[in-house]
Amino acid sequence: MKKRTWPNISVLLRMLLVPAAAAAVLVCFAFAAHAVEVGGQVDIVWSGVYLDGKQMNHGLSESVTLEPFLPPLGESELVWEFLLTKPVQGMFSGHKASYFTKKFYIKRRFEQMHVTVGRQPISWSFGSLLNPVDYTLGAAVLGEESRGKYTDAVELYYPLDWNSGLEFVCSFPEGITKDTELLKWGARGRFDIKGFDITANYVQEAGNVGSVGWGNSAAGAPVFYGSLFSQVFPKSRVGVSWKGDLGNFGVYGALGRHLADKPGAARMACLLGADYSHQVDYFTKVTAGIEYLLVQLDGIPVKTKRAILGQGFSDNVLHLLSGSLDYPVDDFSAAVLLIIANLNDGSCFISPSYRSIIGNDIELTLTAGLYRGGENTFFGQGGNMPGGILSLGLSYAF
Repeated sequence: MKKRTWPNISVLLRMLLVPAAAAAVLVCFAFAAHAVEVGGQVDIVWSGVYLDGKQMNHGLSESVTLEPFLPPLGESELVWEFLLTKPVQGMFSGHKASYFTKKFYIKRRFEQMHVTVGRQPISWSFGSLLNPVDYTLGAAVLGEESRGKYTDAVELYYPLDWNSGLEFVCSFPEGITKDTELLKWGARGRFDIKGFDITANYVQEAGNVGSVGWGNSAAGAPVFYGSLFSQVFPKSRVGVSWKGDLGNFGVYGALGRHLADKPGAARMACLLGADYSHQVDYFTKVTAGIEYLLVQLDGIPVKTKRAILGQGFSDNVLHLLSGSLDYPVDDFSAAVLLIIANLNDGSCFISPSYRSIIGNDIELTLTAGLYRGGENTFFGQGGNMPGGILSLGLSYAF
């Protein structure tokens, strides 16, 4: 008699219950949040990664961002926001739920100064690629943020005008400690000069921490920027950035000098960008953007360059060029195309995406990514990059 084979009950439970339970529990989170005056966002994302063009790793993840509306503490503002990842799947073997505090700070606005103490977002970023003079390099890349953006800090802000001011920050990237060697600090001045937003800043990294806080990106943007900057740059830097309008174009840029902590270690980085919007008709406005990023790599061992940028890379300057096109299909949806090219080796990353409001304020996002290039190139398969990526996400903000 042939032995009957029964399906694995745990696999069935995960296949049938996890998506449904995740959706149900997260919706309950949203409704409960309204009752107790909590804002936030629910996200469910399926993502797949093609490793070699034949094999695909994929998975489902759910998360909830919550921000309780806390009463003021005297004349001070108290803010708390946190991220719960896999709150439903964490009940199953092989999955682990996690908690991350994004914001937990107290802010007091004095007559001459604003003081913020606690876990807070600190980023001087703009554009799409990467701001080479940001407070935390890699805090925001390709429009996505990493956990490095949120840091335990004391911020002092002196407003000079409605859009000008001086900012001083002391932070502990690895968490609050008495060890002053782990202290990071920076200062920035922001000024309005003839319609241009101009900033100048200085950052001194912590003694034993790299110059990037890339780990655990919030939305899976490519991680090569973080690896590059953490190994390439010394721990102190000065920089200027600017943005404004020239005719019908929006222009922006940043220039950074990463100071030497040993002979020959000083390097330059530069970002230049522009965007343009064209009104096709009364309801449709198409936006196009282009950015160029230059990074000096002088003095870095060839082995290190190739480990990050591909086995065929040996140049002393990295050149990246990106272009984007945003086309609104209608009032509730849009299609976006992003292309990033490595001008050194001709490899590129192509990412089309589509987002739409599908009812009851639920946003659907479909994103694909293709890595194209020869063997041992930056974006080529077989190195640090996969063959392609695909993701489908649903989000609900409340």
